[in-house]
Amino acid sequence: LQLAIKNSPHEMRLEDLPEEKWPETIEKILDERVRPGLAMDGGGLRVIRIQKDKVHVFYEGACGSCPSSTAGTLRYIENALSVSLNYPIEVIPENDFADYHQP
Repeated sequence: LQLAIKNSPHEMRLEDLPEEKWPETIEKILDERVRPGLAMDGGGLRVIRIQKDKVHVFYEGACGSCPSSTAGTLRYIENALSVSLNYPIEVIPENDFADYHQP
C-alpha cells in the first residue's frame, strides 16, 4: 500500500521533497485547506517557522482570541498537514507574535 501511495501522481510525501521546498509546500496546503475556513470567521494564520516536523504558527484576527484556536482548530491544522503530506506534523501555536513581527 505504501509503495502504491508513493508511486501515485496524486499523493505527496513530505519526506520525498527537498527540505528547502517544505515551507512552500506547507504554505500551499494551509492556503488551500485551512486559511479559507479561518477567514470566514474573521481570522487568519501565519507560519512563524518550520523546524522539521514542527510548524510554529500565530493566529491572526478573531482566531487570536478564540479558545477553539488552541483546541479543535489546532488539531484540524495538524491533521490537514499530516494527511496531505503523509508525514506526522506537530503544529505549535505562538502566543506572542511581537518577537517575530517584521515592520
